[in-house]
Amino acid sequence: MPSVVDICNEAMDLLGAATITALTENSKEARLCNRRFSTVRDATLRSHSWNCAIARADEIERMRKAEAMKKMVKARLKTKDKQ
Repeated sequence: MPSVVDICNEAMDLLGAATITALTENSKEARLCNRRFSTVRDATLRSHSWNCAIARADEIERMRKAEAMKKMVKARLKTKDKQ
């Protein structure tokens, strides 16, 4: 899987701009990639029903529900112990 820097460098190549070695390097290209990558990635994922993104979102939702259930059970057990 390509890294964030790899993806940014593909974009830089298409634009005819200098490539980068890290998002933290002191260059205009790196600062722009660092600032824009997350926004562009999220917009791209929202633009289509990508199976991988849907599966990941479903997994995250299941994890959130499981965590909420754990907290609820833990709170009920604490209340029960105090009685």
